[in-house]
Amino acid sequence: GTQMIAKGHDYPNIAVVGVISADTILNIPDFRSAERTFQLLTQVAGRTGRGNKSGKVLIQTYSPEHYSIKAAKNHDYKKFYLQEIKNREQFLYPPFSLLVNIIIQGQDEDCVIKGAQVLEGFLSSFEDLILEMFGPSTAPIAMIKNKHRWQIILKFNGYKKRNYVLSEINNKFLKKIPKNVVYNIDVDPLKVI
Repeated sequence: GTQMIAKGHDYPNIAVVGVISADTILNIPDFRSAERTFQLLTQVAGRTGRGNKSGKVLIQTYSPEHYSIKAAKNHDYKKFYLQEIKNREQFLYPPFSLLVNIIIQGQDEDCVIKGAQVLEGFLSSFEDLILEMFGPSTAPIAMIKNKHRWQIILKFNGYKKRNYVLSEINNKFLKKIPKNVVYNIDVDPLKVI
């Protein structure tokens, strides 16, 4: 509901906006969670106090000292950006690296796990090209439409390395796999869930 309200619609005469559990998004295992929290809070706050009317925003959170919530409270885009870019550089997240999220899915969980392990074994031969590999592990959304989901996230520090590994996956790995498991490759993912 909060996301629907925040999308920029102009609802007249709104004097108070409340956000319950504002830090829920912060707990999503995604490097953009602080950015999404800041964005959502500033957008929803913009729904109140339009025109000549004043408005009030109430935010309930377990993390009032988190930089994204403090920056959203003060509408301080610059402060948020400076902290966020520092964190991304420290942990080598975009724009300081390139990400690839590979989702392995199928109806038989054992086949999905085996498929993830086989892919991990294949990728281990490229460890000198891959900056970091997370997984294989259960995807944060472990099942969609009766299909089990596992993921492997790859981090690269250059386009040539990334593109080479992706071409090897496409040309050597995907052509030899059984059809009961599907591999979805998301290059530069907007979400890693």
